[in-house]
Amino acid sequence: MRVAAFLLTLFSLPALSDTHFHSLISDGAVLQRDGSVPVIVFSDEAGSLSLALDGHPIGNATIKDGRWSLSLPEQPAGGPHTLSVSGDNVALQVKDIYFGDVYLVSGQSNMELTMERVEEAYPQDVALADYPLIREFTVPDTFNFSRTLAEPEPADWKTAQSQDIESLSAVAFYFARHLYRYKGVPIGIINASLGGSPIEAWMDPALLADYPQQLKEAAPFREEAYIEATKKHDQDAATTWYSALAKKDTGLQTPAWYSDDITTADWQTFTVPGTPPFAKEGYTGSWWAKKTVNLPFDPQSPVILRLGRIRDADEVWVNGVLVGNTTYHYPPRRYEVPPQVIRKGNNVITVRITGNSGNTEFFPDKAYFIGTNNRRVSLAGDWQAKPAASMPHIAPVQTFIRWKPTGLYNAMIAPLTRFPLSGVIWYQGESNADTPDHYADMLTSMMDHWRAQWQQPALPFFIVQLANYMTPQVSPQESQWAELRAQQALAAQHDNAWLVTTIDAGEYNDIHPVDKQVVGERLALQARAAVYQDEVNESGPDVTNIELQGKNVVITLNDRQGLRQVNTPQSGFTLAGKDGQFFWAEVTRDGNQFILSHPEVSTPVTVRYAWADNPVYSITDADGWPLAPFEYDLNNNSQEAPSQ
Repeated sequence: MRVAAFLLTLFSLPALSDTHFHSLISDGAVLQRDGSVPVIVFSDEAGSLSLALDGHPIGNATIKDGRWSLSLPEQPAGGPHTLSVSGDNVALQVKDIYFGDVYLVSGQSNMELTMERVEEAYPQDVALADYPLIREFTVPDTFNFSRTLAEPEPADWKTAQSQDIESLSAVAFYFARHLYRYKGVPIGIINASLGGSPIEAWMDPALLADYPQQLKEAAPFREEAYIEATKKHDQDAATTWYSALAKKDTGLQTPAWYSDDITTADWQTFTVPGTPPFAKEGYTGSWWAKKTVNLPFDPQSPVILRLGRIRDADEVWVNGVLVGNTTYHYPPRRYEVPPQVIRKGNNVITVRITGNSGNTEFFPDKAYFIGTNNRRVSLAGDWQAKPAASMPHIAPVQTFIRWKPTGLYNAMIAPLTRFPLSGVIWYQGESNADTPDHYADMLTSMMDHWRAQWQQPALPFFIVQLANYMTPQVSPQESQWAELRAQQALAAQHDNAWLVTTIDAGEYNDIHPVDKQVVGERLALQARAAVYQDEVNESGPDVTNIELQGKNVVITLNDRQGLRQVNTPQSGFTLAGKDGQFFWAEVTRDGNQFILSHPEVSTPVTVRYAWADNPVYSITDADGWPLAPFEYDLNNNSQEAPSQ
């Protein structure tokens, strides 16, 4: 009878209510100050709910179509506050809420890049981070091609303190830290970014009407069955390729080449950083590298093994013990070696490298060492290498469904648009550099659409221009990265948009440069000028006039902060005549004017500055802001002189 009564009671209980706050409204949230802010609840209940702030009633409203919303009256900066929602069968509460200034940061990997990735460059900023009122909500990576989502996937608000700092966007942290130091109000960051994503992934389908190819590309992914079939096809193809590679790899057979007692008498010597002789002309497959290194101290705690960057994937053993692996070539190789694995004296480091893209290498000008912050042994120099398995073709190319047009807008941007912002930071473009045409049109239409969805027609946008990247060019050449930068500059001429130049903050051998501090602080200076009307130097020198005087081109710059020239073999200026052949210009300076000429260009038609993937630049202001790249057609008299 007791069992029967228990079961009767159990099955008589009402189903648990699925009632919850919008995922942005969670413990530790920062909400925009000095304006109306919605409090949104999703519920399968019926009836009315009441809202209270710190126990003080705000009002009540009825749940409609599974959603409840009530706006908070504007609040000044500060906190902590508690939000409560109550009703029949409903009692919700979120704590530690602050009101401050909220910024959306979006784009691809350079926006996404975390403080953990730049920790070696800024160790004290990570170790001593203590900014409890700088908080970031990282929107989980997801996509949807069939509809806009009502809320993002759940996530926690993280503070810029030691326990969370490594997970924060580096650009966003340095931006927020500067603002917090100068403005003294809580700063909330909503980070909706995804590595590798093109701009069309962040656009509403309606904006792509003029780009039918993008709409066509996205269309099949509206069907879940097609998505699952694509994932399965990609997974099966990858499994087949990597399984075949593993079976062919003689280094994985017994005795395995990561063993300490493997002889390297028949291995080839090569230099790290670099490429072994058998891979100089390209290599697809797996190969192994070994080095014996003498550690002059007895480690009492883990040591760090730094292997720069490797193309493409790697697995690493120390004294026969696996200490780490990386599956693609972009991340820096930083592995922690336990003290019980490594010893004073000789240690054997073994690396299995998978070249899956047709080329393979240890990248130059990166860190290669083993040791601690204070005691390091260089790993650059001679290593031994041996090929283990050659594959007839590169690994199957993955589809990267999440990069397809419209998917990220629907799932990661649209769910945020009810919550007011102080501004938007956009750091994206690398994935569109191969097709730069129309980028400015796409970006300006995206900005206008986002503003309309947020119902903030003057919402500020701060655009980060692509940094310098790839091998510097000896002679003037065409550049798609320069074309993309020009498109970004054109978009920044749109209302309430600003451009941050970063051609001095990149690295030739890394698409993810670590100098995120200068990027974040320049963005913050622009926000201080645009959002807070602070009188600060928020940009570099501006071009105020360009004119043709005989065979010379005269460029006039403003000098509000003073102009500085960097001594370089070239000035960064190039000239071309009607044949379109560019030459490095001979430059004479007269105050804030620069007179350009070249004996091979009798009638200049086009002038360019800093026009390359990794451009020469020679002009900054007194604060170090560089003159932005530009191209100017001297025959088009109606064109305005470019300005930053």
